[in-house]
Amino acid sequence: MLSNFEFLKNEWGLLANFGATAETLIYDDLNTAVIKIRQLGEYIASYIINVEGLVEPASNSQFDRIKILKREGLIDNDIEDIFHIIRKKGNKAAHPTYMGVQSDIFKGTRKDANKMLALALKLSAWFKEIYGSDITFMADKVEFHEPVKEDYKEKYKALKEAFEKQKIDFENKASRLATEDEKAVRRERRKKSQDAA
Repeated sequence: MLSNFEFLKNEWGLLANFGATAETLIYDDLNTAVIKIRQLGEYIASYIINVEGLVEPASNSQFDRIKILKREGLIDNDIEDIFHIIRKKGNKAAHPTYMGVQSDIFKGTRKDANKMLALALKLSAWFKEIYGSDITFMADKVEFHEPVKEDYKEKYKALKEAFEKQKIDFENKASRLATEDEKAVRRERRKKSQDAA
């Protein structure tokens, strides 16, 4: 079965990799699956900041990235909420202790993780609609399908191997798309997306 995030593969292999890895791990390692979803959200926010010519926050925190995106009018309330849900749940999965104190680590069920995957998919589809090269792509046409349990060991190994190359490609693409013409196109696409909602 293809990953829900397959539509990202041609332009953003790294994001597709994060999504597919989360789907792969959802049956065996919920905590790591949630961390991969968090990473997907962080890379999307960072990418937007980069291509819009903004400065990454000195704190390097996702919370501050989201504040910047909202302040600049680049995300609406729905997308802001998705970013925050992914950030908060991902933080619980990634940081089970803070200053030696056990936190409320991600103790969710597979159903909870699937809800997070669905939110990550919605965020990814929105991202592709605004920042992707296919102007006919419509985020609301993307549907979430619960991952099927398979023997993912070989698939996971391949995803890990592809990660480093995809990370470099992703960062290079963000640098290329930071032109004023591209920003104007994205503003128009963002407005069209918000008007449709």
